[in-house]
Amino acid sequence: MKPALFQDFNPGWTNNTSQDGLWKINGIWVGTGQNTFDPANVTFTETYPGEKSKGFMHFKSKANTTNGSEIQTISSGPCYGYGYYEVRMKVTSVGDPATNRGVCASFFWKKKDYAAAEWDFEFLTNDKWITSPDSGQVTMNYHLDDNRSKVHYQELPFNPSKGFHRYGFLWQPTRLDWTVDGKIVYSFEDPGVASEPGWIMMNSWTGNKNWGGLPPTEDAVTVYDWVKFYPNVTSVPNDGKE
Repeated sequence: MKPALFQDFNPGWTNNTSQDGLWKINGIWVGTGQNTFDPANVTFTETYPGEKSKGFMHFKSKANTTNGSEIQTISSGPCYGYGYYEVRMKVTSVGDPATNRGVCASFFWKKKDYAAAEWDFEFLTNDKWITSPDSGQVTMNYHLDDNRSKVHYQELPFNPSKGFHRYGFLWQPTRLDWTVDGKIVYSFEDPGVASEPGWIMMNSWTGNKNWGGLPPTEDAVTVYDWVKFYPNVTSVPNDGKE
């Protein structure tokens, strides 16, 4: 099965917009928590050391500042609803639980016009997993239209800062499933799961002492290989491209 949306992050974006016109780099603007998202912190390379695929996007959170990075599907373009969403990414290795320094690096869906509903993957690099040789953690979060929300801490059998892995969520009416490397690891069912479409987003930010940590002491760079979307599917697809 082929995805309806496949964004390979090749260089060549113009005026902070992707070649296909579906994505934009946000900023300069100040988000929740006084984090400044600056297009200057988003860069692209054709290759990445040790990787066979082409096209990579690099998100920087600058040292000792709340200056980070963010992209999203453009607000004037298509919106995205039920289906399967997946990203391949490598989280920054910069973080220090001893000093509460780090970032939150993310992949998420947000309801159109930045309304309440949201499903997230968020990696908090001020946590102890950042120094582990072979284990890690990701938070899998949801926020519903009625303002109910939950944070699920998912343990991982690898450190997500040491290599690229796939993270996805399958969104169906009343149900969400989160996946790691194509396998469902956490599920949630509720009639309050949103039905209206929205935007696909990614960012890297810092400055919240209770979520991600205070600004890192060196530049923190998270790398994204690609993003896919399969509309209206009811199981996790596999198109053969890792």
